[in-house]
Amino acid sequence: MQSSRYLDIFDENRAAILAAAERGLDNDVDGCPGWDVGTLVAHCGAAYTFWNKWIRDRPINGRDQQSWVDLQAERSRRLPGVQWHDSGFPKQERPPGVIEFAREIGDELAGRLRELEPSEEVWTIFTPNQTVGFIRRRLAHETAIHRWDVENANGLGPSIPLELAADGLDEYLTVVLQVISQHEPIRPTRTDYPVRAALQPLDESDPWLVTFNNDRVSVTRGAHSANIVISASTEQLLLYVWGRLSASTLMIEGDATLADQWPMLVGTF
Repeated sequence: MQSSRYLDIFDENRAAILAAAERGLDNDVDGCPGWDVGTLVAHCGAAYTFWNKWIRDRPINGRDQQSWVDLQAERSRRLPGVQWHDSGFPKQERPPGVIEFAREIGDELAGRLRELEPSEEVWTIFTPNQTVGFIRRRLAHETAIHRWDVENANGLGPSIPLELAADGLDEYLTVVLQVISQHEPIRPTRTDYPVRAALQPLDESDPWLVTFNNDRVSVTRGAHSANIVISASTEQLLLYVWGRLSASTLMIEGDATLADQWPMLVGTF
């Protein structure tokens, strides 16, 4: 997918998120336990503020303490009361203006991303790819999932197109899963490692094989022996790995208990 296409998707999705949110902020978001639509919209604004700062100010690295202090201050300045997340996002403490917050910082971020070449070097969460192109792709897929979340919460019958879902599944397995495994290396204690889970898209040809080997995760493409084969549409598999669909909605062959253990095996992001 062309890098410019990711920017178009980012714009389309963030606009759709806000349009769906304008129908109501109080409904719960199933894929984000404890969150309602208002919380998720504020989260989007917070994520946009993060990436906007990183490409605007170019901190030396993503773990520079002062940069994080400055980031929190900027979030508070842009959305006074954003600290309501510290008390678990109670509806009665939600600050006004979450939609405006997400819209304004999203517009600012989108403008900066369009001004820069995809090859421009910036810090990202993924060590092998420290470029603006990585951020464009990451934002396209983060907003795709959150668009699904908000539209689902507000009864709009969401869907993710095949091309975007296929690229999103690739990004999750080859990028996001690797980031998670770097920061959350602890896995449930098992005596039968390696555990091999095959994800078979019914609307594509080759399956994905995810291998859990104690504290390591590896991903390959193509047919291999597996402890479990999980088959579904590409969109359903994408929603499953992101915790939006339960294993019970998919076709499973082999050790079905592993399908329910996916969140414990991969950690969270």
